[in-house]
Amino acid sequence: MEYKTKKKIRNFLHSKGGLATIIATALLCVVALVSMMIGYVYSELNGEWNRLGELFKSDFMISIYIILGLLAFVLVILIVLINRRKEKY
Repeated sequence: MEYKTKKKIRNFLHSKGGLATIIATALLCVVALVSMMIGYVYSELNGEWNRLGELFKSDFMISIYIILGLLAFVLVILIVLINRRKEKY
């Protein structure tokens, strides 16, 4: 990113409503996910919460967790490498 773009983002985060907006958006996303999970349990699983736990512990979901973890790790490494190339020594 250019210096101007970074400066705009930094100014937005430090402005009166910048950080609060980002935190509120993240909290609303969490509330939406919890609401979807509750709706799924009561509509599809007839209120049996233990079946939801069984779904999260299944072999398929564990492989999805591993893939998402590796993907996050690769993204962090790529971001570090890209930022390291832009640094001036």
